[in-house]
Amino acid sequence: MNEWKNRFSSLTIQMAGSILRTMKEIPLVSVDDRNIFFTAVFSQNIKTTVTLTEERNDIEQSTCQCGRRNCIHLAMLMTILEHKKLLGEDNSSESRNFDKSTFKWLRDWDEETYYYSLPKLFSDLPFSEYDWNQALKKRDENAALCHFEIKNGCFCMTMDRGWGITEIRFNRETVISYDCYSNPGDWCKHLTECCAMVAEAVLENNVNPEEETFGKDFVRMDLGGEKKTPTLKLYPEISKKYTSDYDELSFRVGRIDEKKSFVVKDIKDFYEKLVAEDEYQITPNKSIFFDEESLNEQDEELIRFAYNEKIEEDYVRGYSKIESKALAMSPSRYDGLFDRAKTVKIDRNVYFKKDDEFDFLFECKRDDKRNGYHFLYSFPSRMIEGSERIYYFNRNDFSMCVSSVTDAKRRLIRKFEKYCAYPGERQDIFISDANKHELSDLIEKIEKLGMKVEGKSELSEDESKKPEVSYYFDADKENFFCKVECTYGGEHYPIELNDFGIIKGQKNRKRNEYFEKKAIEHLRGKFVFDEEAFVTERDTENTEMIFERLLPKLKKTGSVMGTRAFQNAHIYRRPKFSVGLSFNNDLLNIEVTSSDFSPEELAEILGSYTPQKKFYVLKTGKRLKFDDEDKTFEELFKTMNMIGATPEEFVKGKLDLPLYRAFYLESVLQEKERLTVSSDERIKSFVESFESFTEEQLPLPSGLNAKLRPYQEEGYRWMASLANGNFGGILADEMGLGKTLQTITLLLAAKDDKISQVSSGQALIVTPAALLYNWQNELENFAPTLKTLVINGTKKQRHDLLADVADYDIVLTTYDQLKRDFEDYLELEFEYEIIDEAQNIKNSTTQASKAVKAIDAKTRFALTGTPIENRLSELWSIFDYVMPGYLFSYNEFREQFERPIMIDEEKGMQKALIKMIVPFVLRRKKSQVLKDLPEKIERPYYAEMSKKQAGLYQAMVNELRTELSQKSADEFKQSKIEILAKLTKIRQICCDPSLVYSDYDGESGKTDTCMELIESALSGGHRIIVFSQFVSMLSILEKKLKQRKIEFYKIIGETPKEERFKMVEEFNQNDVPIFLISLKAGGTGLNLVGADVIIHYDPWWNEAAQNQATDRAHRIGQTKNVLVYKLIVKDTIEERILKMQEQKSKLADDILSGKGMQSGIIDKDDLMNLL
Repeated sequence: MNEWKNRFSSLTIQMAGSILRTMKEIPLVSVDDRNIFFTAVFSQNIKTTVTLTEERNDIEQSTCQCGRRNCIHLAMLMTILEHKKLLGEDNSSESRNFDKSTFKWLRDWDEETYYYSLPKLFSDLPFSEYDWNQALKKRDENAALCHFEIKNGCFCMTMDRGWGITEIRFNRETVISYDCYSNPGDWCKHLTECCAMVAEAVLENNVNPEEETFGKDFVRMDLGGEKKTPTLKLYPEISKKYTSDYDELSFRVGRIDEKKSFVVKDIKDFYEKLVAEDEYQITPNKSIFFDEESLNEQDEELIRFAYNEKIEEDYVRGYSKIESKALAMSPSRYDGLFDRAKTVKIDRNVYFKKDDEFDFLFECKRDDKRNGYHFLYSFPSRMIEGSERIYYFNRNDFSMCVSSVTDAKRRLIRKFEKYCAYPGERQDIFISDANKHELSDLIEKIEKLGMKVEGKSELSEDESKKPEVSYYFDADKENFFCKVECTYGGEHYPIELNDFGIIKGQKNRKRNEYFEKKAIEHLRGKFVFDEEAFVTERDTENTEMIFERLLPKLKKTGSVMGTRAFQNAHIYRRPKFSVGLSFNNDLLNIEVTSSDFSPEELAEILGSYTPQKKFYVLKTGKRLKFDDEDKTFEELFKTMNMIGATPEEFVKGKLDLPLYRAFYLESVLQEKERLTVSSDERIKSFVESFESFTEEQLPLPSGLNAKLRPYQEEGYRWMASLANGNFGGILADEMGLGKTLQTITLLLAAKDDKISQVSSGQALIVTPAALLYNWQNELENFAPTLKTLVINGTKKQRHDLLADVADYDIVLTTYDQLKRDFEDYLELEFEYEIIDEAQNIKNSTTQASKAVKAIDAKTRFALTGTPIENRLSELWSIFDYVMPGYLFSYNEFREQFERPIMIDEEKGMQKALIKMIVPFVLRRKKSQVLKDLPEKIERPYYAEMSKKQAGLYQAMVNELRTELSQKSADEFKQSKIEILAKLTKIRQICCDPSLVYSDYDGESGKTDTCMELIESALSGGHRIIVFSQFVSMLSILEKKLKQRKIEFYKIIGETPKEERFKMVEEFNQNDVPIFLISLKAGGTGLNLVGADVIIHYDPWWNEAAQNQATDRAHRIGQTKNVLVYKLIVKDTIEERILKMQEQKSKLADDILSGKGMQSGIIDKDDLMNLL
């Protein structure tokens, strides 16, 4: 429910709640039909909009006119939505709702005796019996803090702790609203304590608020007499702050019946005292006592506006005691001020406000004596720009005129202000006849903006006729030439320049110097005049300049003509290419041609091509220009590099490539519009054969003892189609979707003689040790006809078992046993090799990785929910097992893909990699294929350290930060192990200081919070799994559970495989409520659908490991919503690890879905940021 709060700091959320509580009325929120789009308008007319996700618990898109991302206005809007209960329901609260049967004193509640019905009142509130009992213990302590009253026909319980307010409003049967300073919009223990006080107050004050309110109104009714009038007056002032470039707003206050006024020294303090009807000290010897009638409504609205803006200013810029009396003005704040103030003091004058439309009053007058024109316009003595309006000031009547203004007029104001010699007076600018055409252009621009110019007819009548302009271009091997000619009434005059660059022949009255200058203005600086024509050197830069930029401009001025020599200098754009694909002796052949270039020219371009270079001049003189948006040739170039061909080999063809390259070439090359791709029939049928297998072509094996879901059938047929073509693949379905069952179906089909499309033969399955017996159990359940041999026991026993391997369909072993028995497998051949949890070979240099890759198997499959955890090299290593050579050698892969994607963030190479792997990777998410799977709700659960714990934490952080700051990058790399060891100690202190200090005798805030969470979940009937990567932390929790006599199971690395399997079976069948599991030992392979609450006690760098652990419970077979809590110590390294997880968690999805990617490598800067 609170996903959106992760986008804001706790300070921002608290600030939003504080501002909303001071507002006289909550800004109106409008909503669309789907109930996910909302908008609100805050002070200064700042409009904020938000579009929620489909679940309505997070922000999908937002805008705010303040221009900042995740701003205070957005936090205010989301808080309003939460108060109005417009966000999605929090399903976790269903299990925690009030149940009156647990409260002995409410079982027989007498509805007739008491006006309020507490059972109905508390029915939807998310607190448990444990929470209630804790709140009851604090009744005496809270009694002095609570205030109970009737407001506007309803009860209001307010608890004031001095630094924050907790408040609940309710009527007879329903809680109308609640709010707490500690967690605005969300339920907390303070609100439960407030409910306890509500119950006590209801028992003591059994009053119908309607009757009570009516009675109060009756005895207080006004029978006439003297009307109360405000006693104080507020005076806003704007002054220039000379140390900066903005104005400041301040206030003075004084009694209405006195002339003297005093400076308001602290805007926020003044308003808060006004709201509290408290005493405000204006001088050391003088105070003001506020009451509800101190200020009139307009002044109160004005100071409220300043208060809210001051809060935002302090939040953005930081609080300053010196500047507490003034507010820095901005355009939007001017709008807010002048919306509320009728008069305002600016500098020394007091101005009153009036509405008036701003007008320059442009005028043009002829002056024959001076042979020119006067251009006149009005400009005010002072002008202030707001966001929506402008404000200009009249010295004569001291009026402040308010005018709406368009963006065009605003730009015009700024332009004319530069030429304003005498502000406040009519401006008079003289323009001589020599510049009359420029004046005409200026008037034309003004009129296009919708404004009038008086007297322009005097100028237009005198305007000379424009000539017709012609441009004649020519070229030789060294230069470009351009002749310009102007035609006046049938008479032709060439434009020629003298040695000073002045147009010749201007004494001829038929010619117009102004228009002839404009005709050649685009040639000046690019060409030089030589005898009869303008000349420039014929080089690549000038060729591009003329054809790309100059000719389009000249065509707007006149006609453009060119000789054949000039036309032959044009640039080839978007040339067309053809690619042919064909089979040749079961190998793939590729051939590239072009209709615009010969094979030699094409090879020349490919040999010198770089994506950054756009312009090419070939040896034959042809010029080629690539458009930014046309990536056809770039794709050809990348394809050439990817298949390892030289330009000559690529163009001449006859390249023999492995068949699996056909998938990539077909998908990439067919996308380009300017690329003609022709494939022979064998290529087409080969690619199509892998796109789909129908149920008739590939039925399910008859001996399968399970009902497959549709997506599982699709997965089985996908694996079968790859195996049919002697290819391998990666089944990368999200954890819990049944990768084991899909694989067993394939292996069973391999034994079924009726299914000829799947090659028959023996299979080797390699798994982590924890899953060995799980695989054996699943094979026995789903495919009892498959004879399975489990390789286990001593070295001699395993050797003897392998001697009889020919009698079995399936051989099961572990990664560790395989590398120990490697020599025994050298003489064996398998049709299939399957590795489960394939991330175990993500490091290609390990013995386990080398062992599985050395097995003699015709077809290989890898099963993993996380093909990429941190680095792209992990994906390469798995592909190196599945299809050796498909992603080239690691050095080639690193240079071609990993470095450009991870370091340079080249999206083009990322897309190329995606297209290469897509045919051989199948990944589905639970959200896509399991619509009936219960919801998984993830949320951080924050804890605070004890005082002693916080001291130890800060000391260790300071020590490591100092050590890091003194190390160079090379020194950091050399001492990385020692640094990470200290980092682990810091994280252990967050968990429990006794993990680091054996003699620690203080408390651990996180341990206590975890036990409270466990007890709360148990009271709601939940069953819990607690994951931690520290075995010693599980021992501490084990001791706490034993003290409370709570039953539990526990799995760590030392737990035998048989015992693990037995405990998992028992947990899913009995009522033992808690399972303690170390992340490494039980984070994969286990099926624990008996639990519906997951607690990750400590965060790990890689969220994929945590997600794998979570999916032990959130998988097929789960019938309840799964609540996942990430225990996080506030304001520590753990909170920053969460952010690092967010960057890394998308890595696998990025490669499979094509999104942007982040590096998974932790460096010195990462660690400094964490600290």
